[in-house]
Amino acid sequence: LLQETAGVTVDLAEPGSKVHEACSQLVTNFCKRITPNALSDDYSWMTGSMRMALRSLSNKKKRGGDGTLTEISWGGPRIEMTEETVEQLEDLVEELPLSPEWMEHLDAALWQDEMILLRLTSAVKKKKGAKLLGTRIANILKATVAQTVGHCVLLYRPGSPPVMDLEQMVKAYKKQQDEKDLAKEERRKEWERQQEQQQQDQG
Repeated sequence: LLQETAGVTVDLAEPGSKVHEACSQLVTNFCKRITPNALSDDYSWMTGSMRMALRSLSNKKKRGGDGTLTEISWGGPRIEMTEETVEQLEDLVEELPLSPEWMEHLDAALWQDEMILLRLTSAVKKKKGAKLLGTRIANILKATVAQTVGHCVLLYRPGSPPVMDLEQMVKAYKKQQDEKDLAKEERRKEWERQQEQQQQDQG
């Protein structure tokens, strides 16, 4: 009413329409973003095992485990590197414009999936530049870099409330590693038995 009195035209989206759903999601994400979240304000609580479990999960998804790893490619200009600008890489990454629409897309993906893979090959040639850019984006979105491989940066940010149980993931990861180690040990013992049997047969 106040806006209409001031001469501002107000249009209401039709409930159930795509516009209504998009606006609703936009407002929801905005509310989450401005709500204090101790888990994403400070990542000192995260252990190396938790980061390793995230990396393991992302690798599983990339290999086609369930095909749900969200991968997003760079949506901005490229840093053109020359011999003169190599020493200015950090400044160039810091000055690189970040599209609000693209950042909003990343923000929404993190709220939905908590973990996304950024492909920054088209942003900068140097792998160090991709790592710097990934860290800059993570800081803006209050996310953390779980892994950087080449020009790919894995970001993680807990939802509100969190969706993934990292402690449970760590237990599952350690159990999986123990099973792999046990299988490896069994193969080693079997190989030794075969070698011993061959020696006996030859003797």
